Amino acid sequence: MEGYIRLWRSLADSPVWTCSTANQKVVLITILLHVRWDSIRWDVLGKEFTIGPGEMFTSIRKLADMAGVTQRVVRTALDRFESVNFLTRKVTHQGMLISVVNWGKYQGLCGSGDTPSDTKKTRRGHTHDTPKPKKDTTIRKKVPQEGKEGKKVIPPISPFDDFCGNNEELKEALQGWMEMRKKLKKPLTDRALKLNLGKLHQMTGGYQPAMLDIVNQSTMNGWLAFYPLKKAEQAVDVDPFAGAKDFYESILRGRRTDG
Repeated sequence: MEGYIRLWRSLADSPVWTCSTANQKVVLITILLHVRWDSIRWDVLGKEFTIGPGEMFTSIRKLADMAGVTQRVVRTALDRFESVNFLTRKVTHQGMLISVVNWGKYQGLCGSGDTPSDTKKTRRGHTHDTPKPKKDTTIRKKVPQEGKEGKKVIPPISPFDDFCGNNEELKEALQGWMEMRKKLKKPLTDRALKLNLGKLHQMTGGYQPAMLDIVNQSTMNGWLAFYPLKKAEQAVDVDPFAGAKDFYESILRGRRTDG
């Protein structure tokens, strides 16, 4: 079963509601939910007739099954509804035709004071599972959005994250060296940066204190590449590209001796 119906609040003050038992009210709502909203031609044992809006062709037994009550409750309810002119019924050998009085008026289909747009909305409501949601007219302040088309901007990943690990001091030194190159109008390409970092790692064996000193040396001197520490060349007669940690520690020992 699809669509929806209008259920007027005034029904709560009507005798058909106030004077009915709980089970009779269930029968009432069941009838309202199952009557036709448009006309349809019906064939019963070869005899054709039309069921119009607000009408339904059923039986006492079927209506009782739909409402979940006994047949006796249905008979009593129909007698009451008919006595207060809420509906009429026509009984045949094949079943029973129930007609809700003023159905069109209750549903806004014929001169009930509703606007034409209300009537159209009601007709559409019977053909859809649920009414279309109302357009949201809430005025909201525009919030500046980050990035193009409102997409959240993800902070760029530093090219030194993997190389430096958690050593923020070394990372800042490398960034400072890159800034120095930019000021000299000699910015690095991705490929050039990769090569320079590879050379720095090879030169120190990955020993980060040595890398930090070498990077700072290049920044202070405005060098575009990395070179072995000057002090190292003077203090120790070893290959500056080998020895890594031991070599760097020997440099420190040499500095203390000179002092």
